[in-house]
Amino acid sequence: EDLAINGPVLVPGLGAQGGSGSDLERIFAGLGRHVVPSVSREILKVGPDASAPRRAAIRAGQEYGRVLG
Repeated sequence: EDLAINGPVLVPGLGAQGGSGSDLERIFAGLGRHVVPSVSREILKVGPDASAPRRAAIRAGQEYGRVLG
């Protein structure tokens, strides 16, 4: 289905808020190019080590990128 909004859709509720990659795939099937997953809490919760948020961001990008294609 076409979103017909001429831009991206920010999708909250993932990661630390309980949503998963499978939820994203189920709800937004076929619309991956329009979806921008918001996972800032998941990334920021990893702690004060400066390299930990980077690793968490890479993991999230891999997980959600694979789902969205």
